[in-house]
Amino acid sequence: MSGYVGFVAPVVLDHHSKTLDYCHQEIIKTCSDFSGCWKSDKIELRFGLFNVLGDTRKEELPYTQDQNLRIVGDVRLDNRELLIADLNRKFPELNKLYPDSYILLHAYMLWGIDCVNRISGDYSFAIWNEAESSLFCARDHFGLIPFYYSETEEGVYFSNYYTSLRKVPGLMTEINEKVLKSYFIRGNDGSFSQTIYKKIFKLPPAHVLVFKNGELVIKRYWNPKRPVKLVRYKKTEDYIAHFTRLFEKSVSERLRNNRVASQLSGGMDSSSVTAMAKHVLANNYLQDYELQAYNLTYKNLVKESEGYYANMIASHLDVELKQFTAEEYLNKLTLTLEHWIPEPAGVPNAIPERAMVKDASNSSLNVLLTGFGADVLFDYDGQHWLKMLRSRHFSQFFLDGLDFFKAHGELPSIGIKRVIKRLIMGGRKNHNLLPTWFYPTFIKNDYLELQKKNGLSSKSKVFALFTNSFWQSILETGHQGFSENRVKLRHPFFSLDLQEFLWAIPPHLLHNKYLLRLSMQSFLPIEVVRRPKTLLFGGAHFNSLKSTGVLSELENVIEEEDEFLKDKIDVKVLLNIIRKPDSILLSDRRLILYLIYVLAWKKKN
Repeated sequence: MSGYVGFVAPVVLDHHSKTLDYCHQEIIKTCSDFSGCWKSDKIELRFGLFNVLGDTRKEELPYTQDQNLRIVGDVRLDNRELLIADLNRKFPELNKLYPDSYILLHAYMLWGIDCVNRISGDYSFAIWNEAESSLFCARDHFGLIPFYYSETEEGVYFSNYYTSLRKVPGLMTEINEKVLKSYFIRGNDGSFSQTIYKKIFKLPPAHVLVFKNGELVIKRYWNPKRPVKLVRYKKTEDYIAHFTRLFEKSVSERLRNNRVASQLSGGMDSSSVTAMAKHVLANNYLQDYELQAYNLTYKNLVKESEGYYANMIASHLDVELKQFTAEEYLNKLTLTLEHWIPEPAGVPNAIPERAMVKDASNSSLNVLLTGFGADVLFDYDGQHWLKMLRSRHFSQFFLDGLDFFKAHGELPSIGIKRVIKRLIMGGRKNHNLLPTWFYPTFIKNDYLELQKKNGLSSKSKVFALFTNSFWQSILETGHQGFSENRVKLRHPFFSLDLQEFLWAIPPHLLHNKYLLRLSMQSFLPIEVVRRPKTLLFGGAHFNSLKSTGVLSELENVIEEEDEFLKDKIDVKVLLNIIRKPDSILLSDRRLILYLIYVLAWKKKN
């Protein structure tokens, strides 16, 4: 895990260096294993390292091979062995002990900007060309590692550590009203390129940034919406073998050390990751490893059985399980943040998952694996069938439908109902969606626009990992440069190889995570493999508000923030609503939580 910050300008002055020194102090709070800096006339770089990759030599950045090109970045490559083999033709000295960022710089030396089309993994990086006075930066396909930048009158600041930019004078003074509205409406920033601050931007996933001769250019280098060559095997066992190989590879590439933590619910996603992690660690390190599993349970706010199944899985895998009770943290919800966070993305002290990360950090566990993304990967697109018909692939349409019936005992939905509903409802606008306590002049048009975007880019549909800002918010706010945790989160289902394979296979293997369940039969208890997906119901977060006095606290803060809420919220209407918590509509409960997050953040800024 690496943190970096830089500034590029026609001339770097002393006050710029001092600013970067302040930025650097934020980075080395969590990245103190190595600290580096470098300066020339037009650029200055700072870097900090928290070493989570135990299979390479120590990474020292900024790294250079030829005293012209220099790289800083947070880089973990999926295809290291293939890259090294290709690069050895030009650079025979390269071997598996080279850190990933070093390999990436060699790839740039050989292929230039086109190197981004030859790599995959988790990365954001910046490469400076001293001879050409040019800066080349990129962010991975999913946006797993952030990249922030700001073009000022004096030059361009860039970093993957959001908190470090707080030290740059003037960057966090103006609020982007549209992003603020998105936090009110959706609970996230709703954007791939804009932060809540007008002057700070994000490089979107799968994009490159080039700064040369005073001109900043941003371009997309990869797009998931392309024709996919279908994969069709004669035997189900072949799909299982193919998937298991890719899944094991994905987990293995994200470990690369012997001290690991893993989230473990009672469902298929995180339990599959934990089981595969145990398998990989045992193969790589025999008995010399530590795997700590974390589970979240509810006592009274929600009825669920996750703890029961998590204990069953942990016992089956012979891994230690620590269980966290959600109420102990949800009851800490308050409008007073314990520490500053860049954006209104919740109240960290009241988020149980953050407690798991903190425990892993205190236990010196370097990596925490999650099961994020599996719901999207295994959610087949009902439009598959219509696409087959439009393409006149009638035989494939019939064969895929027959396989679906054999596997699930039912015929698949082919999406016709959805198309008809869209045609009927397409011209209607449900103005009742607008919350009664927002002033229409503040939010009406943006509210309807964001609701429409939600419908077009569901967070659980086939391309959602690339097209829905919900997942970007999860990744960015979980990053160390936002949360200041000394643990690296890894997400094995965010794998380009897995994505491309699952896009290409028959729908019956995706429905109800059929292929994942078949593949995990030899790893997990059969009771877990056969367990249907269970959603949590009961509104735990809002129920905790009524029992902790937060609604009363909210009343006081609303009055204190009168100037901030002016022209945004009808305070009288809102106060009447929150004073009767048992009668609050379901649609308003979620929005009241978002309001609490915004006001808590506002008080700290």
